[in-house]
Amino acid sequence: MLPDPSVPARDYWLKLTEVPRPSDRVDFPRKDKDGKPICEVIIQVMSQAEMMAANAEAEKTARKLLKDSIPAKGEKSRGYDELITSAGCVEILWRVCRHPDDPKLPFFRSKMDITEHLTVDEIGVLFNCYAMTAAKYGPVINEFESDSELEAWIQTLAEAKNWAPLGFLSLGALRQLVISMASRLYPSPTGSSLLGSLLETSTSSLPTTTLEGLPTHDGVSESTNSS
Repeated sequence: MLPDPSVPARDYWLKLTEVPRPSDRVDFPRKDKDGKPICEVIIQVMSQAEMMAANAEAEKTARKLLKDSIPAKGEKSRGYDELITSAGCVEILWRVCRHPDDPKLPFFRSKMDITEHLTVDEIGVLFNCYAMTAAKYGPVINEFESDSELEAWIQTLAEAKNWAPLGFLSLGALRQLVISMASRLYPSPTGSSLLGSLLETSTSSLPTTTLEGLPTHDGVSESTNSS
């Protein structure tokens, strides 16, 4: 939907800046003696400025730790790349993990709290929670969950008559859309849709145990069809 031309641009900007930062409340990935999570933590979506700062600090940390072992320009170093990735996770968690009682406050007192007191798996769980929260509230559509949703998008493209709406689709969702549209133009000679044929081809080499429970192109699982 296009902005109302009668509304001043500054009003739209005020609305944008007044919207709270998207966030989710999750269990902290450590349990007490009774097997219950020790507390909750708020996971907040990052801004572009925060992401840039996290990237810059991660590289600083990697260079400081490696000192004279930094790879030269054009050289590849698996250790250097992994170190930057690990440092990047810490930088991101330092920014996105917020206090459960006041999201304005950070959950961790310092980055050192993360590196010295959390296990690798705990950091991995928190980072996964951040990635899922960002995907949940982000504008990018990662996949279409139903034929009706695909149909609505095809209609949107037809009405818009330009490529702009495609900017909201991930590469995977774009593939789904193209395959669905192609199957309408060129049905399979066997009578099944092109989408169904592609799915059958891609799963034909999988073991039977793996195929059980996988959805077919009509949305019904193999196990359901066989019962």
